[in-house]
Amino acid sequence: MPNCFCYHSFLLVIHGREEYRLSVKGEGYFNILLDVLKDFGQFRMARFKTCPQPRWAVTGVRDGEGLFSILKLLRHRLIIDLAPELNECYALGPYSLFSEDGTRSNARFGDLVNQAKYWRDDRASREIAEGLLRFIGVHPTLKNVTAIAVPPKFNPDQKNLPQDWAMTLADALLIPIVRVRKTRDTGEQKSLPDNPDETKLKEQVANSMLVESHVSEMNVLIVDDTLRYGGTLLEMGRALKKSGARRVYGLCVAKDARGTKGGISLNEDAWK
Repeated sequence: MPNCFCYHSFLLVIHGREEYRLSVKGEGYFNILLDVLKDFGQFRMARFKTCPQPRWAVTGVRDGEGLFSILKLLRHRLIIDLAPELNECYALGPYSLFSEDGTRSNARFGDLVNQAKYWRDDRASREIAEGLLRFIGVHPTLKNVTAIAVPPKFNPDQKNLPQDWAMTLADALLIPIVRVRKTRDTGEQKSLPDNPDETKLKEQVANSMLVESHVSEMNVLIVDDTLRYGGTLLEMGRALKKSGARRVYGLCVAKDARGTKGGISLNEDAWK
């Protein structure tokens, strides 16, 4: 099950030439965020006199505006660790939220996926594509990807909604869509029980995809609707890198609550 991190607020303050102080109110594994931000400077945990709680001192910052922009972009997003197969992976938001009494309801992006996938709502599908494109267009790494891929269906005639979004993104970014074929039926992860055996999960999807496009030295972005345990994306990342892709990224619309590690709260009040 993938480790995750998310945050809803942050404070970035200039402290000197190329030096900042960063305070992030987050949940989950902080190292996932720091790995995404590593190119912006050197991060170290520090205690400041004005604040007894641990904060980050960031030195060697050459692009403070860029650091602020990506922090703003990632606020209210889920950052998911699927290394080493995927270099970075994100979800625009959670699929579900829970009230204090445990009642479950679809979150904003979960609702959009549900409408687009099961109700064939074209408006919802367009809103998703626009949301994905906005995220990619601002993200300092993803905006420079050179190809897009979509998890394939074993039956090529089966409706594949992310393929529609990938076509929209490819047209807007002027990049090709990678052809990936599923070589055997692996079933759907949504049919798996909660907390499945991770070894069996990997075996279920292992060596089940074949890349049929040239991807040597490309930076490929995998686009999908939902992410639960990450098995599909991990197998795609393996296949793409085996075929020569330089870096592989993942971007999903919504992360399913099941299979989310890291102590992330999906209380509905936190995501308003």
